[in-house]
Amino acid sequence: MLTRFFISTALILVFVPALGCTTETSVDASLDPASGATVESAKRAPAKAGTYEVPMPAEQQAAATFPVDKVKWSVNARGATLDYDLPLGLTGTKQRVVLKGPYDAAKGAYVLAGNAGTGECQVVGANVRCLEQLPGIAVDEAAALQNVEAAVDVNARKNVIDVFRFDPVGVLRFEASTRGRDD
Repeated sequence: MLTRFFISTALILVFVPALGCTTETSVDASLDPASGATVESAKRAPAKAGTYEVPMPAEQQAAATFPVDKVKWSVNARGATLDYDLPLGLTGTKQRVVLKGPYDAAKGAYVLAGNAGTGECQVVGANVRCLEQLPGIAVDEAAALQNVEAAVDVNARKNVIDVFRFDPVGVLRFEASTRGRDD
């Protein structure tokens, strides 16, 4: 059924190629905004992890992309909830992001808000992209620099952390999946 296809593509799981991390998406009910159809229940489904990216020039993008180990995303008739921890390599300390909000048909996105800030999440096929502004996040630069991966240039990462500290904007990306659902 076409409705089941749209509902299935709305289930969200986190994705980062070749990291091998796991996460799960909890879905209490799913809503197809175009049809208004709902699914009353869905199972938790394991998936690969996603990424959080701070917008930077191309030459610094490797230092501006961070793995996200676990994201929880739920969608129901009232809207969506996004729940995850920002990477320690960006913030230095555990910073939880919980954003909730309705689907806005005019924007073609879920418009979310919470104590950390705001976000707009678009679902296109199996891909989810959330543009977030997070002024409620604290950054400990010294602690964040203790978490720099060996393959990342420390000066480039410091620059990314400085940019995020003063302009906390980023993009969370993850992939939708229907694995683990009853058909």
